[in-house]
Amino acid sequence: MWTPLPWRQLCNSKTLLLPYLLLAAHIVAAKPLADEKPLADEEPLADEKPLANEQPSASKEPAPRAKPMRRLHILNPTDLSQWQEKSFSGHSVYNIDLSHDPVAVKAHSKASASGLFREIRVDLTQTPYINWSWKIDNTLENLNETSKAGDDYVARIYVVVSGGFWFWKTRALNYVWSSHQANGSHWPNAFTANAHMLAVDSGNQQAKRWVHHKRNVLQDLARYLQLDAQELDAVAIMTDTDNSGQSATAYYGPIYFSSE
Repeated sequence: MWTPLPWRQLCNSKTLLLPYLLLAAHIVAAKPLADEKPLADEEPLADEKPLANEQPSASKEPAPRAKPMRRLHILNPTDLSQWQEKSFSGHSVYNIDLSHDPVAVKAHSKASASGLFREIRVDLTQTPYINWSWKIDNTLENLNETSKAGDDYVARIYVVVSGGFWFWKTRALNYVWSSHQANGSHWPNAFTANAHMLAVDSGNQQAKRWVHHKRNVLQDLARYLQLDAQELDAVAIMTDTDNSGQSATAYYGPIYFSSE
């Protein structure tokens, strides 16, 4: 019988916090995509039926109709029932903020590091684009985020490719709101080569404003992790300040994958 190794022997970095929770993901990965039932979060493609008022084309072959965009919803800010928390150092607080406009998941960290994660199969050949919005109150001071002492981020989203039974092959790409690294810069995580950090926002210039992002995860995994992966196994969010001992607040809006 296969037994997971103890947590402390597997990971000394919160950046691989979620990936190593997926040691049992070989159970999920063992089932081929072809056998899977449609996910409840997935919006199916509309049937290709003619519209009631649509006139037949004069040509023998009707003009091709554009396929509607496919979406796979990951985070609904009004419902966290499918998300689990994992603490690395203390507890960052995650609440549904109904008073916020729009409704968001409010994350507050005070010298703590814990994240929310959701195990879900994402077929990147069908929905390669991750879409999300987030907002921060402020960035952190005097951090070198490329160092172990500076591995704190006001907001970050993990996308995780599980190694299945070979857990040491689990890889994670972190989209981060960096406090001091330039927007567009990237660097290996200070603790492990299995994770890579990519700054999609930087500094306080956009603080207190909603910022929207769309990334092609297939391309990002190939570029930053040299990984030819067609599936993801989990997504996570985390606001953490355990290394710096500072405080940070961030807001996470909807997260979904789309076909375009």
